[in-house]
Amino acid sequence: MKKDIQERQIENFCVAIVPPDDNIEASMWDCYVINTSENQLEGMMVVSEGFGSRDGKQVETNKFRRFHNEVNPLTAIKVEPIPKEYFDLFHQFWVSFRFDGYMYDRKFLFAPGSMDELNFTNIPILNKRGVMIS
Repeated sequence: MKKDIQERQIENFCVAIVPPDDNIEASMWDCYVINTSENQLEGMMVVSEGFGSRDGKQVETNKFRRFHNEVNPLTAIKVEPIPKEYFDLFHQFWVSFRFDGYMYDRKFLFAPGSMDELNFTNIPILNKRGVMIS
C-alpha cells in the first residue's frame, strides 16, 4: 500500500535567511519563504524552531506556526526575524502547502554556522544576498 502513495518533491521553492539592508553586523536577520514558481500555492503552514546545545546543555527556542491562505507566484514572505545570537543553533522550517490537488511537505534545516558570509548567494525575488536552501 505504501508503495502506491505518490511522493512529489517541492520544486521552485526556497527558504532564505538574510541580513537586513546587507548589514551582516545587524543583531536581527530576516527569514523568508520564497515561491519562485509561476504557480499560486494554497494553505501554506510554516512551523519554525531552533534547537541545539550550548555549554553542554540542550537548548530549544519557541516553536512558531504561521499560516498563509495563498502564496502568489514569484513572491517572498517574511516569516520571522532571527537574533544573531542564536546562529549557533540549528534552525528548522517545516513547510507544507497544497498545489494541484496534492499536499507538499518538506523540512528545511540551517546548521549552526551556516549564516556565514562565505555561504551567501543571491536570493531570487528578494534581490539580496544571504543563505538559502532550495
